[in-house]
Amino acid sequence: MNIEDALIAATRFFTLETLGIESELSKNDWEAAFWSASIPIGGNMRAYLYIPKPTLERMALLFLNEESPQDDVLRDLVMEVANLIVGKAKVIAQKNDLFFNISTPNFEGSDINLKRRSKHIYFKFGEDGLAISVKKRRS
Repeated sequence: MNIEDALIAATRFFTLETLGIESELSKNDWEAAFWSASIPIGGNMRAYLYIPKPTLERMALLFLNEESPQDDVLRDLVMEVANLIVGKAKVIAQKNDLFFNISTPNFEGSDINLKRRSKHIYFKFGEDGLAISVKKRRS
């Protein structure tokens, strides 16, 4: 098991146990811009989470009963979801003798287009989806 495997398992856990719907690996066929947060993991790596705004808005309704969430609510929510997924990934990794530290989430932006980016893992659940990736930390 590596960090990416732990993140995949943690994302599947999040969609099934928190959202109540199974996710499957997918390709990026969304036209939506993504909201993103990242969390430093290990010494020089960073885990990224990308969620399309419509999916994030449905999460705000589910978790916060916010029907028309403001941008600051969506910003906080994408960071909280990143925290939940990466925190679970750390627990899964530790059970498999892989240890890393995590830090607090950072907001990365609200208009990120992943169409031309590679090395992302996409998940589809119902009409929604999200993407994750692990990259070397920017200096």
